[in-house]
Amino acid sequence: LLAGGDPFGLYVLSVALSGIATISLILVVGMLAGEVADSQWASLLAGGALFTMPPLFWYPALGFSPKAVVLCLGMVAILFALQDRPYAAGIAGAVAAGTWQLSVVFVGIVLGISALRGGVKRTGKVVASVVVVALIVVSPVIVMGGGMAMLVEAVFIPLTGSESGPLIFRVLKAASLLGFAAITVAIGAWGVSHTVRHNWSDAWWLVVGFGFGILQMVVDLDYFPD
Repeated sequence: LLAGGDPFGLYVLSVALSGIATISLILVVGMLAGEVADSQWASLLAGGALFTMPPLFWYPALGFSPKAVVLCLGMVAILFALQDRPYAAGIAGAVAAGTWQLSVVFVGIVLGISALRGGVKRTGKVVASVVVVALIVVSPVIVMGGGMAMLVEAVFIPLTGSESGPLIFRVLKAASLLGFAAITVAIGAWGVSHTVRHNWSDAWWLVVGFGFGILQMVVDLDYFPD
């Protein structure tokens, strides 16, 4: 609507949105690390770690980069959950899941954090916000008779189009796509392991997030954005 049907205008808006999402992702990752570790150094290092992944910054220049938007929204959802803001966490998680279906993992993480920190009441607030967002997004499609087509395109096709081949091949492919950023990922994996060993009750969701990355290699690994 904002582009008015102009392809170039759509491209400019897409680049702007992707760029804003990427910059915001750096800030949110830093804030999230600071929230978890209660350390300004952790915040600085976590945000700075993203600069070891150059394609993260030049991919948006090619057009719309939905994975940057998804990651940003997902990190925002987790940050809100840790800050005990269930409605905002649910909305951010639901929008992330609506942008890319596999990111429903963020909704699961938010629900888990809310259940452990606030019980049934806080979990109910997250569920309510997710349902409202889902109804707003899905209802028009169903009313227009596109419910089945949406289900096929958003759920069935991505699942049937998953990666094939030995797991080791996919691991090596992921390492080659990451380049020297694989070192950053390895350090991050060590940090997750160290944190979970010392504080499982508060850091379990880090394992879920890391597991999601492994699942990504199995289900859908084409290029760097994946």
